Amino acid sequence: MNRFCPSCGKPIDMETLKVHGSCAECRNESSAIFKMSECSIRIQICPTCHKFRNLNENLKTWYTPDKPSFKDIWIQAIYFFIIASLEDNESYDFFIDFTLVPDMIESGRKKRVEFTITARPHESLPVAEAGGIAGIESMEEIQDMAAVDNLVDRAGMASMARLPAPPEGRQKCELLYSVGSCNECALKRAGYHNSVIQLRVGKERPENDRMFKEILAIIDEFSRNHQYQGLHPVSAITDVAGGVDIKLLSRHHGKMISHEIKNQECVKVKESFKVIGPDHETGGNLKRLFFSIRLFPYYPGDVFIIDPSRGPEMILAVRSRMIEVQSLKDGRRRTVKPDKLDENGLIFQAGYHPLHQFQVVSFLDDAILLMHSGDFQEREMEMPPWLGITSDTVMVHALQYQDRYYIIPVDVYESIDSLHEG
Repeated sequence: MNRFCPSCGKPIDMETLKVHGSCAECRNESSAIFKMSECSIRIQICPTCHKFRNLNENLKTWYTPDKPSFKDIWIQAIYFFIIASLEDNESYDFFIDFTLVPDMIESGRKKRVEFTITARPHESLPVAEAGGIAGIESMEEIQDMAAVDNLVDRAGMASMARLPAPPEGRQKCELLYSVGSCNECALKRAGYHNSVIQLRVGKERPENDRMFKEILAIIDEFSRNHQYQGLHPVSAITDVAGGVDIKLLSRHHGKMISHEIKNQECVKVKESFKVIGPDHETGGNLKRLFFSIRLFPYYPGDVFIIDPSRGPEMILAVRSRMIEVQSLKDGRRRTVKPDKLDENGLIFQAGYHPLHQFQVVSFLDDAILLMHSGDFQEREMEMPPWLGITSDTVMVHALQYQDRYYIIPVDVYESIDSLHEG
């Protein structure tokens, strides 16, 4: 029994209507894979990082491939620039068969790759999910048409309740590609940069490596969230004597990163510039910014002479912008800026220099009698309340500076000792 195509009205048999929902011509015309009169794309591949871009549209956007091999790049480019542009690509499974592949890769020369795209339809979907067939939006509309125009009998309703799968299509295509550096790799190879972050450390101690890793993690996190004209902001990281130089494409990013490091780490930042040439746009000079970041690998337990009138002062806590210290001379606590600490003023380094140990012998009126655990000599020392010595079973620790012993408060020693053990 003949029926009619719901789109063009052409007579078709019942089986075709059940399977395709329309005549073959209407189904083909509605499929974007059959509308491709020609299929050709041109791409450029960076030989260093293997990023690629579409030359047909002359876009500056470079795409990062999932895999670095050239064949995987071709496949990804075909999906990005051909298949993704098809109107009904979600209705098909696509298969790519390469029929002509170049034997060798030569930089600077275009290569031609021939391939065939096969579009194999998915299984039929329910009408409610697929949004209708051949201009019919719902099953109710099919039933109304069947009742009025006698297009479909009741027995065929079950098969019409599902959207027929679109026909399979095949298209021959070609891909032209050339090998050339992307902007980011070209700038890095040329050493281009507008700002430099100079990380430097003074005292050699094991904690330096940890501080470097923390700061490099800050820079890496910043680089993932910020770009310079679509490029990675860091052009190079170079090891130098006493630290590293981090070169950036943007002066603004150099300021942002140095500010972020200063907020999170105990550092001193000094900004300077160097004139590198004339600025033809503004009529001024082009400047390259330098951010000298001096790392302070100082930790709780280190002792400094910051102000000679206050005597030795021990670091209690290190924060990004402030360092809390306590005087071992009078017990007063205060906060100082990191740049107030000078490496030449470091007289005791926690975990490196040993402390002197004393055993409490007896308590006197405003003093205490201690016995040195090394030479067993007894010494009488002042015992202000802030030292926290309340029992003769307590082991007292002190450091020696200029022939004088400075006792470390008991609570301070316990907290710092547990910190370094952890």
